Amino acid sequence: MYNTKLYNEVLYNQAPVISIKHYLIDGSYVSRPYPINRILVAGYDTDGYPVYGSYENDTEIGLVGERWAPIYVMEVVTSSALDDIAEAINKRGRMGIASGYVVAPVNLGIQLWDVISITDTPCDQAGDYRVIGIQFKYTPGKMPINILLLGAV
Repeated sequence: MYNTKLYNEVLYNQAPVISIKHYLIDGSYVSRPYPINRILVAGYDTDGYPVYGSYENDTEIGLVGERWAPIYVMEVVTSSALDDIAEAINKRGRMGIASGYVVAPVNLGIQLWDVISITDTPCDQAGDYRVIGIQFKYTPGKMPINILLLGAV
């Protein structure tokens, strides 16, 4: 059977005003710093003229210095569209800085892309994670479980 010691708990918002608390069976999760805090995007508009856009996190730049990545995009209409592309690249990259999994009982009501808050009481740690994958595991004679794959918010 699975170890059902109730150490870790998960708290998530099912609706805008309802918070639900559940206990977890097992888990492993980690958060790492994001290696890029400035993204420079360059491309050409439909007339062939170069356009530029960027996204920067001034707070992180002040803490650890500038770490940037140049990205080339083939055809974009305006530089404001490139700013949106740079921000989207940043958000997508940040999803990978926190990773891990938690093993939970089935039917918690958690869906893909939900944000959950995990409190690890023995380690005195807490953090928010986004559910980026759900695996259902069933073994005859054992309790069925969900394995929630985690990413950054």
